[in-house]
Order: sequence, then C-alpha cells, then structure tokens
Amino acid sequence: MHNLDNCRVDIVNYANALAGMQREQRMAMFNRVPFMLEWYKQIIPVTNAVNDFINSVVSGGRIQKRTITNLKKLNK
Repeated sequence: MHNLDNCRVDIVNYANALAGMQREQRMAMFNRVPFMLEWYKQIIPVTNAVNDFINSVVSGGRIQKRTITNLKKLNK
C-alpha cells in the first residue's frame, strides 16, 4: 500500500508540473521524441506497480473484477 501511495504522489507531482507549464512549453516537450521515450521508460515501473497492486487485490477478492474490466476499457 505504501508503494501505491508513492506512485500516486509521483503522478500528482507530474500532473502539477505539467499544469504549471505554458501550453507552448508542454507541446515543445511532448514533441521531443527522445524525451518522450525516456519518460515512457521511467513511468513503466509506476504503471506496473499499480497494475500489480490491482491484480493482487482482485485475486484476494477485495474488489469486483468488473471494476478492473471498466478500468481496462477506460485505458483503451
């Protein structure tokens, strides 16, 4: 649970940093392919940790599987 909370904090920090930038700055950053590839490599452990946590909760029967199905639909 502690690791999941750390992931949430990281995501909130990233979102806040992006929100504080001007639109032109965000566009310039996201149009840099090497930056985006590096960012993607860095975010993979966060998304994997969240996915592992959700899978462990589902396998433990603490949330309904349809909740996970709905999350997967949202991510498509």
